[in-house]
Amino acid sequence: MDGAIFPSKLGEVKLFNRTLEDKWKSWDEDGGLRRYERYAPVTGDSCPPSNRLQERSLKQPSHFTYRGMFIDLSRNWFPVHRSKNLNYDDFLKLIVDISAELELTHLHLHLSDDQGWRIQIPDLPELTDFAPQDTAEGDEDYRFIPRYEFVDLLQYADKRRIKIVPEIDMPAHSRAAVKSMEYRAFVTGDETYRLDDPEETYDTSSWGRTFDGTMSPCRPSTFVFIDKVVREMKNNYVDAGLWSDEDPPLFHIGGDETPPTSWQNSPIYRPMNFYANADYTNFGDEYQSGEVCRANPSHCPELLKPENIIGIQGHLWSETMRNPEMLLGQLFPRMMAIADRAKYTRSWELSNETGLAILKNRHFIYDWCEFKENTKQMMTKLSFVTDSFFFRLPLVGTKISSWEGLKLANELDLEMRFRIKDDQNGSPSFREIKFSAQNEFLLYDHMNDQDKQNYPSGSEVTLEFVTVFYKGTTDGSIEFYPQTSRVQEVQYKIQYTTASSELCLLSSLTLMLISVVLF
Repeated sequence: MDGAIFPSKLGEVKLFNRTLEDKWKSWDEDGGLRRYERYAPVTGDSCPPSNRLQERSLKQPSHFTYRGMFIDLSRNWFPVHRSKNLNYDDFLKLIVDISAELELTHLHLHLSDDQGWRIQIPDLPELTDFAPQDTAEGDEDYRFIPRYEFVDLLQYADKRRIKIVPEIDMPAHSRAAVKSMEYRAFVTGDETYRLDDPEETYDTSSWGRTFDGTMSPCRPSTFVFIDKVVREMKNNYVDAGLWSDEDPPLFHIGGDETPPTSWQNSPIYRPMNFYANADYTNFGDEYQSGEVCRANPSHCPELLKPENIIGIQGHLWSETMRNPEMLLGQLFPRMMAIADRAKYTRSWELSNETGLAILKNRHFIYDWCEFKENTKQMMTKLSFVTDSFFFRLPLVGTKISSWEGLKLANELDLEMRFRIKDDQNGSPSFREIKFSAQNEFLLYDHMNDQDKQNYPSGSEVTLEFVTVFYKGTTDGSIEFYPQTSRVQEVQYKIQYTTASSELCLLSSLTLMLISVVLF
């Protein structure tokens, strides 16, 4: 049968107003077919028994000392305290606890951007009072982390061996800070911390929508502001008892996406050149022009010592997330995969195999199967933290095979269910799937008499498939009511009448043969 397989529906939960032309594309653009071909080698019977996975895996602890996760708190503010569905007193402490459970080492908090400033800085109340403050659902009295709460968070994380990495993004992505300090100068006349050049004009047709949100390095007051912020961040660690001059904590400055036209229309602008202006290396030695990138400053030398890479970090940006559950839904189970890849080095990593080929590598299969089982156990363990379900479950992969059967697969070998879209019986519920002896899904095996009347042979229907996961509870038991993935649609042509007639004829001939033999 030449059946079309359509892409999965991205609009089950409408987060964006997108047209078909700007719908995000991925390797799943061809729908279930590509998913099936990608994951069939590592599902079901390909996995050895779970009690043999550990002995077959050739993983080794990695050398990475940095295993981190990045959370964007600026674009949308996620309430520090309880949300309406969260069974946890403090959202950030929940993330710390999960990070510790996954044996991460660092939690990177993006505390400032164009949309909001999320950390209290003494003597600069404008940063949290005036700055744009986009907020998620469940708004609170304040939409930033007070100083005393940040100190408490540092201590809480330290007890769980998690290091907090605060980030103040600069010089770009700083509109919240720039406009706050502009407002401060306007109200008080004090330009001590001003970050913009009031005489600068902007080319609004250039790259960067927030063209007026970049700190100006041409103003000495910019560096006064930076010094103030960094010193106050240091004081937080001092008050938490976590500051060490010999081993100071990490502080991140972002440093990305500065529009190329920044400062060019500023009267106090002067061209800057890294090689002409940099003074010292990280080791305190003087820079010489051309030393950093050899003879050609446009091409830096290739990294020859992979051991200098200290770790792996996953990033989660929050522009479109309106509540903690949505953020958690983007984190899991991807955060588990990041933690696993950061913690272990695998034997197949040095293989030259790529794509589908590596899925047939037996060592990859063993490691994947072990990871899959560990992930399902962790998902069950973590699912109680919210009343609403937040994991992103894998879609069902489908492939049409012979005799009108469908091959089905999903990455985690979860239970799968189906329903007929716009069912003429009026039943919206998903049905359990029974597989044939060939491990295929046959619609005829799931049709009752009413179905057969509504859908005669030759009918084309749209089948909807979902994966199913059962939530855990605080006492370790499993809730019966399942949660489902997004829907995967498949166009299916019913030919059950012909197939059943042939089956009946074959059964009759078999019975006749038995009769002849017996009598």
